[in-house]
Amino acid sequence: MSRFGPVMQVAFVTRDIGGLMHFYAREMGVGPWFYTERSPMESVRYRGQPVSVHLSVGVAFAGDTQIELLQQRDDGPSVYLDWMKRPFERQLQHHVAMWPVDFAAKLDLALASGYEVVQDGGTARGRFAFLLHPQNPDYMLEFTEATPGRTAYRAAAARAARDWDGRDPVRSFDSLAVAT
Repeated sequence: MSRFGPVMQVAFVTRDIGGLMHFYAREMGVGPWFYTERSPMESVRYRGQPVSVHLSVGVAFAGDTQIELLQQRDDGPSVYLDWMKRPFERQLQHHVAMWPVDFAAKLDLALASGYEVVQDGGTARGRFAFLLHPQNPDYMLEFTEATPGRTAYRAAAARAARDWDGRDPVRSFDSLAVAT
């Protein structure tokens, strides 16, 4: 385990999120996918400047690892667009995410270790920050605050994957049954 905690998620950018969710479901048995056309991010800053990003997101589980697919739908500056401008065909690994309960302490540790915050913000369920280290600019790290609401959604998606029979491979993110 890294000093920042276990990797909870591996994320990829794609130019065809719908096609890729169906490919993962059909060819790899990863699903069901929980999808939102527009991620509800708030107070997002990219390199310290406020931005608005239209980002489509799909999440599913492969065993205990959450897979996240991301497709930026506009041309606004963001960590997603930075990767989307790189050459790739179907998908490109974007980041790994840790979900610290002690978000501020882990962020301070990363900054003291030379990481820089490239993008940060939040959702109704908590904060997030994307970090790069100048010695390895191809390795993006995300800290996602492990709030009770986020933890409940993660658990609900993991349960759905364990019980999945292959039907209904792409579902609305809002369809997750969460007890909060």
